[in-house]
Amino acid sequence: MVSEPSFDWPLSRDEQRKQVIRLYDKDVRAADQLLHSGEAALQALRRELAMARAAQRRAAAAAAATFAARRSALAGEDLPQDHEGGFALLMTPQGSPEHSP
Repeated sequence: MVSEPSFDWPLSRDEQRKQVIRLYDKDVRAADQLLHSGEAALQALRRELAMARAAQRRAAAAAAATFAARRSALAGEDLPQDHEGGFALLMTPQGSPEHSP
């Protein structure tokens, strides 16, 4: 930061005007910087919220698929099979793997 020259008191009208303009300009720059940093923080929060919503949708879809598979297994329907003809691996609601019978 550039140091300001010292002034003798009382200041002339022109010196007073220059000081007021300098202080006003400094205040405007500080407000501008605050607005820009706030906008950047808001954008970061929006991205974080979008990622959280996407993760929630993926988790809900996985839970629905697991529920449907377990429901069909309990109803005695055909059990899901993997590509080799064996039984598929199902996930319990707690997230631990469980082999279907």
